[in-house]
Amino acid sequence: MNKNMNVTKAIAEYLVHLQTLTTKTVDLIPGRKYGKVVFGNGDDRAVHSFIDLSTGDLLKAAGWNAPAKGTRFNLVTELDKVTTVADQFGGYLYKR
Repeated sequence: MNKNMNVTKAIAEYLVHLQTLTTKTVDLIPGRKYGKVVFGNGDDRAVHSFIDLSTGDLLKAAGWNAPAKGTRFNLVTELDKVTTVADQFGGYLYKR
């Protein structure tokens, strides 16, 4: 299995896990480098996190259009850890 397949699979599993944590819709809006993870739909949307689409790095959102600096987790290598600590509010994405 190539690296991109691993990244794609890890992202899909992360999104499925996030959907189990909330009653809101969870979507991935792809961009050139990052995918934006968004909760909700219509006017009631909020960005939850960003994912580097080439590496699977998970980043906290700095705002609607950009991630904060610094990778928090890598979904390819740390998916089990992420799904253990993840919450719908993104508290696990703050640097400790």
